[in-house]
Amino acid sequence: IIVDGANGLLVPVESSSAISDAIVRVKKDKELIRCLAKNGSETVKSAFSYSTMLDDYYSLFERIVFSAKK
Repeated sequence: IIVDGANGLLVPVESSSAISDAIVRVKKDKELIRCLAKNGSETVKSAFSYSTMLDDYYSLFERIVFSAKK
């Protein structure tokens, strides 16, 4: 769900220097903050809307039921 630089910043696992660099980058770049916030909000609204979640759960239950019938 996270797209590096669009709706969040990805850093390597256990890399304190990369985390630090990302924090400094965000702190210094107000346009980046606005972009990440706007795109992050849109990502959450589209990926986790009531309708999307309902469709995803329906598909999951449908697969479970049909696989149990085989």
